[in-house]
Amino acid sequence: MKETVKKIAYPLMVLLVAASCSLPRIASAQDDGYYDDNSSNYNNNYNQDDYNNNSNEYDNPENYQDNPSSVNINVFNDALSPYGSWVVSASYGRCWVPRYRGFIPYSTGGHWVYSSYGWMWASDYNWGWAPFHYGRWAYDPFYGWMWIPGYEWGPAWVTWRTGGGYYGWSPLGPGMHIGINIGIGIPYNHWVFAPCRYMGYRNIHNYYVRPSRNVTIIRNTTIINNTTVYNNRRFVAGPNRSDVERVTGRRINTVRITNTNKPGVTVVNRNNNTIQMYRPGVTVKDNNNINRQQVNRNNQQQNQDGINPQRKFNNNNAQNIPDLRDRINNNRTRQQNQQQDNAQTQQQMNNNRQRQQSMQEKLYEQQQGRNDQRLNEYNQQQQQQKQRWEQMQRQEQNRQQQMNQQRMQQQQMQQQQMRERQQWNNNQQREFNQQKQKPFNRQEGKNNERRGGRP
Repeated sequence: MKETVKKIAYPLMVLLVAASCSLPRIASAQDDGYYDDNSSNYNNNYNQDDYNNNSNEYDNPENYQDNPSSVNINVFNDALSPYGSWVVSASYGRCWVPRYRGFIPYSTGGHWVYSSYGWMWASDYNWGWAPFHYGRWAYDPFYGWMWIPGYEWGPAWVTWRTGGGYYGWSPLGPGMHIGINIGIGIPYNHWVFAPCRYMGYRNIHNYYVRPSRNVTIIRNTTIINNTTVYNNRRFVAGPNRSDVERVTGRRINTVRITNTNKPGVTVVNRNNNTIQMYRPGVTVKDNNNINRQQVNRNNQQQNQDGINPQRKFNNNNAQNIPDLRDRINNNRTRQQNQQQDNAQTQQQMNNNRQRQQSMQEKLYEQQQGRNDQRLNEYNQQQQQQKQRWEQMQRQEQNRQQQMNQQRMQQQQMQQQQMRERQQWNNNQQREFNQQKQKPFNRQEGKNNERRGGRP
């Protein structure tokens, strides 16, 4: 009996193992909300891959040709007039000023998406197809931000910075061309910074850094010089796609640009990774032969592989289903990125603490120096006051001595005058007595003569 069971059980186990190996590996990843942006209106999940290389809408830059001469000021004048005012600047000529309070170019009303040209600004404004992809921006103290028309299309005319866990960008001003170290000399308050982990989010504006911190961040960042060249035209690419994927821990899909025939809001479709926008001056080449050759080549390859198109499409879909190991790797990557961010934050805190300590020491030294200087000044003032007081005392003593001498001289003079007066009085009294005595003596003499000489 046991031998019979063994004979039956062994083939059954072999069949089960073979069947399990032949089944496709399908695992569903749990949505842990890591890529949620706390907003029901946005979807920041970029892990939905939908590649269709046979589509005529694929944005291969080689399939487009630029013709800036077909764009003129009238194209922008009619389309932008309802949303702003055209003014004449003494420095730049005819410019357009948007009629929106608190507007900052490449900051309000839009977000970043990755295209074959590099990072492109997807605007939420109906007029965003023009000022963010043509021309330059300048800031005027009276008008605010104003747009200087240009006629060459680009994904975004900005300059980029990175470092310290932040990405930053600023509009290119008039006369600024794409080259090495573009962005030098831009005022600090014209930069917009956001943490690297939120790059590509639709609501990245919720994570912008306060402009008051721009000076500190600029000191800890460097300029990104990545550019893309198509048909002898150079475009600003921005951060590397691989770097953004490494920092964010998620895959960044390339959106495909499709042209529309009239101006309007830029539409981003996350389901098929496309973006529809109006691009005057950028026309589509005749790609019928190219697409036909591509379809024939794909059919030949399918026949050689011995797999029908439907079977191959299903296999691709099976491969695009997320694997549990991908979620584990993503979690591990997120943890590593979080650890790196924590280490960078700790390092920044330590650096800030050291700078604060050094600043406090400098302030203490400066305060101590000022106190010493004040003490020296006080001692000098006391010494000078003491010298003045001693001088005043000496002067007072000299004055008293002079007054005493004068008083003594006056007393001596008075005594001399009194003696002289007394002497004069005595002389006068003597003379008076003598004068008084003379008549008496004469009378006495006469009496003596009458008595005959008898007394």
